[in-house]
Amino acid sequence: MFTGLAGLAYREGASAVWYVVGFTIAEMLLFFFFANRVRRLGEAKDCVTVTDLLAARLGEKGGLLRLAVAIPIVIFYTAYIGAQFDAGGKALAANYGLTEQTGMMITAGIILFYTFLGGFLAVSYTDAVQAFFMISALILLPILLIPAEGGWNEIMTHLKPGAMDPFKISVGLMIGGIGLGLGSGGNPHIVARYLSIKDVDGLRFAGVIGTLWNVVMCWSAIFVGMAGQAVFRGANELATKPASETVLLKLTQMYLPAFLAGLVLAALFAAIMSTADSQLLVVASAIVRDLVQKVLFQGRELAQAHLVFLSRTVVLLVTIAAVLVSWRGAESLHALIVLAWSGVGGSLGPPLLLSAFWRRLTAWGAVSGILAGTVVVLLWGTNPNLTAITSEIVPGFLVSLFFTVAVSLATSPPPEADEALAIMSGRGTVRRT
Repeated sequence: MFTGLAGLAYREGASAVWYVVGFTIAEMLLFFFFANRVRRLGEAKDCVTVTDLLAARLGEKGGLLRLAVAIPIVIFYTAYIGAQFDAGGKALAANYGLTEQTGMMITAGIILFYTFLGGFLAVSYTDAVQAFFMISALILLPILLIPAEGGWNEIMTHLKPGAMDPFKISVGLMIGGIGLGLGSGGNPHIVARYLSIKDVDGLRFAGVIGTLWNVVMCWSAIFVGMAGQAVFRGANELATKPASETVLLKLTQMYLPAFLAGLVLAALFAAIMSTADSQLLVVASAIVRDLVQKVLFQGRELAQAHLVFLSRTVVLLVTIAAVLVSWRGAESLHALIVLAWSGVGGSLGPPLLLSAFWRRLTAWGAVSGILAGTVVVLLWGTNPNLTAITSEIVPGFLVSLFFTVAVSLATSPPPEADEALAIMSGRGTVRRT
């Protein structure tokens, strides 16, 4: 958001709004209609991960479903974490004169350190503090930037031609931008927040706060990116996609006192850290809990010391892989994040959403949808000719939905379906055996 979305708004103007409308609305709806259902089942069945949720809902005792879920999580979240390291590298390079590669290593090291030592509790506490820095920075910068540039009218005068027209992009790209909201219900680090909230009654309040948060954060980032057009007026230093994604940092250096500029930098790192640490733990859980403990050891209890060692090893290996992704670089940080978001959300979204409402969903349907969605997102998202038509989330989600429904209709629903749906609706209780 600090880098990718602001950079997109700098390049494309108001049309960047289509990339935030969809997920803002989707996440609000998820809080009000989906989160309470998965929270109830999660509590009743002792679910820790999205794989636990699907396994409990579908009565899956084998390892095929868990393996299918782990595939998109490991592939796309490693890329997603790499994108966060890339953003951190850009920030440190812009502020301290380091190379981007050195900045990436420092960013990765900081996140690895406290995730390695503290686990989920450390991530939860740091996210709360980081949220304060993020919201403060994206409110503060526009307030100071507008008068410094001579007021709103002066900024409007120097925008690129057509910058205020949100409809200047193709219908396909609009649909792709809005379609990013389809991925919200399938991203495990988001669903994990629903599972971890203290009680179901707190979800509606959290939904209101989360929606306000998304609106303020996203619109502020878009405004800052567009204001950059008026300030830099096509300067060569921001001509490329990677360079344009430093627009917020450059504006910070120009208009804020050193102390406040430090606050913005802290906010940027807060955004990076709060995303990367959550995703590191999701990948670790997918491998250690869902594959090693539940599949290889068939659910047998393992010594806590062994689980901690395995989790830390996975976190370290995923961090190394993500550093390699960020080191290789990408034409656009925004494009890499869209690919990763689409890969997980497009493949896991349909089975997870249907699991909360549709009795006929089966494990075979979920596995088919997950694998089909993963393949389509990979093929579409790595082909520039196809991404120029629409975002990979749209075909990925639709193909996953088709296979999930078609295969589920061709197979028998699990006997646990009625009990699970009753629990999710708040009408039933779990049967302990």
